[in-house]
Amino acid sequence: MVLRLLTPYTKEFEFRDSHCVPNINFSDIIKNAPNIEYIDIYDWDTNIQIDKTWPEDLLKYKKGKNFRNLSLKFGVIEEFNIEKLKEFIRTKCTSDITIYVRYDQNLDLDDEDQVEWEKMDKIIDKLNQYFDDTNESSGDAHIWIGFDGVDGYHTIPLENYITPKVMPPKVKPPRVMSTRVMPSRAATKRRYV
Repeated sequence: MVLRLLTPYTKEFEFRDSHCVPNINFSDIIKNAPNIEYIDIYDWDTNIQIDKTWPEDLLKYKKGKNFRNLSLKFGVIEEFNIEKLKEFIRTKCTSDITIYVRYDQNLDLDDEDQVEWEKMDKIIDKLNQYFDDTNESSGDAHIWIGFDGVDGYHTIPLENYITPKVMPPKVKPPRVMSTRVMPSRAATKRRYV
């Protein structure tokens, strides 16, 4: 039923504390709404299936260069294709893109051996390799990754990896002088008898 609401005209998709029947895939959302600009899926009990191929799905099905916000929550820490994510950011996103990758805080609370932290640190190390930015960031474009509701998240700036929109300079059109045309009736002289 949710997929029927998505069309090529859909710009925003926000799914919070909801449950849809039947299950849908993240790729189905992008397929049905290829011009989407904003996605926020913030719910642990949702039945939206987000596979580790989500960067490939965004790159494959998203049209245009207007994507501005992506917020996803995951119940499992899995590596994803960072190279495809970088290509998506360069080719399909606005200059102020924000991406939030949140993991379930219960993964952190139940993890006494810090295995989940190590998995997340591996992903962060790979992100830092692909988005190596030695300059301090003052812009809005970034990737935020960490456990939801837990301190220790990481922010990775993206300003150097987004091609800004180059607008052609505004050229004022030349002023055209209008010529006044006299109507034919007004040009004849009236005779009074």
